[in-house]
Amino acid sequence: MDSYHSGRVARYWWGGAMGFEQHEIRVRAVQEASRRQETENQRLLNEYLTKIKVQLTESKSIYHQLTEQYLEPGWGILESYVIKARRDGSAKNTLMFAFTTDLVGRDSKIAELLEGYAPYASATEFKTQSDEFLEHARTYVLRFGVLPQGDFGRRASSCVETVPEPVSGSVGTRN
Repeated sequence: MDSYHSGRVARYWWGGAMGFEQHEIRVRAVQEASRRQETENQRLLNEYLTKIKVQLTESKSIYHQLTEQYLEPGWGILESYVIKARRDGSAKNTLMFAFTTDLVGRDSKIAELLEGYAPYASATEFKTQSDEFLEHARTYVLRFGVLPQGDFGRRASSCVETVPEPVSGSVGTRN
């Protein structure tokens, strides 16, 4: 091989080696970015999404208990509690109140988690459902906060007749 060709081979080899090194550097950078993204995804899953799922599952169970055991026909959970407490006294509805308190507390926890996760959410459907839940939860927590405290007892039992007829649809209820 003459010196011209040997120099050309050396330049080709050197250029190929440099190209291969640059390729390897790019591959490592992509792999590192992928590892960082996986780590961040796992953090978000552990810090927010798994906790949201657990709270929603437990809320669903409590909600079904309330609706199956305590709901007055045509009324939502909070309205049913007020009707029962006025009619029977709040002492007889302590368990219903405890379930409702737990449900409201879980709604608040879910709302906090959703608000924390919001900057990372990318799916439009998740954002939409999250916003709907947050609006509902805030309203429900406020409505629960204004429930009368203490014993309705007999003196309030005459108020049962003044309760208006149920509103059709889902306005103000969890139904």
